[in-house]
Amino acid sequence: MAKKNAIVRSLPSVETLGCTSVICSDKTGTLTTNQMSVCRMFVFTKADGNDIQIDQFEITGSTYEPKGDILF
Repeated sequence: MAKKNAIVRSLPSVETLGCTSVICSDKTGTLTTNQMSVCRMFVFTKADGNDIQIDQFEITGSTYEPKGDILF
């Protein structure tokens, strides 16, 4: 992990990272306040050879007001 410039302060952190499927970060790449928000979501619904179908969804609301809509 040192080769990848990752600092791990405790061994359980490595185990948790190993089972992580999604990591959200801010524009600088840091994880800071534990209040991430999503404004756009992409779902890959079909992947056959060179054919890929991507559905895009806009999401409203904020981390401080956990109410919103998904706009298709």
